[in-house]
Amino acid sequence: MRWARRLKPEYDKALEAGLEAHRLDLKDAYAYQNLSSAYLGLNRFDEAKAILDQGLAQNLDTWVFHLQLYFVALYHGDEAEMQRQAAWSKGKHDEPFMLMFQGHTQAYFGKLRKAQEFYQRAIEMAQTNGDADSASAIRSQAAMAEASLGDFTDARKDATEAVAKQQGRFMMANAATALALAGDLARAQELCDQDAKAFPQDTILNEARLASVRALIEV
Repeated sequence: MRWARRLKPEYDKALEAGLEAHRLDLKDAYAYQNLSSAYLGLNRFDEAKAILDQGLAQNLDTWVFHLQLYFVALYHGDEAEMQRQAAWSKGKHDEPFMLMFQGHTQAYFGKLRKAQEFYQRAIEMAQTNGDADSASAIRSQAAMAEASLGDFTDARKDATEAVAKQQGRFMMANAATALALAGDLARAQELCDQDAKAFPQDTILNEARLASVRALIEV
């Protein structure tokens, strides 16, 4: 798979750039987040936590900090800390996304029904917030989880409903992935073609996401 080799993440280079960005501006929240992401990609979880704690000490408190701390806690199997980080988002605009990642966690451990409860709460909350785009994006993520765990009926339903309401580039790729896994190959191919036509200059979309969907269709 030539495209996969070409687009392999280079976390060592990301770490080098992240360290330099952090050195240049100790008040830039993105520098902390990007540096933490590089450490997470290198499985250096304690260093990721340390840099996030430094950012929090600088009052650079964003939901991404707490999501990344949630990942660190997940790696260590610290459920209490996971719950504490998730609770930070309660009542905030980004709470639906934290709920979505809690759903992903349940899906990772094979607990589909529990995952679907989190996904549904996330979708309903996004809708209540008037954020229809996020609701559809979360639904497309739920569809991928359902298809991966063999619930093809719900996967097709959620993928179809997601693209009926919103057609962002990666959301459509998510829906196409779910449909390919669920065996609806014609519709998955249709979404791939539609997505590629709408965003022909997007390298990550075309060379990675859609290429992987087409590989699923071929398989």
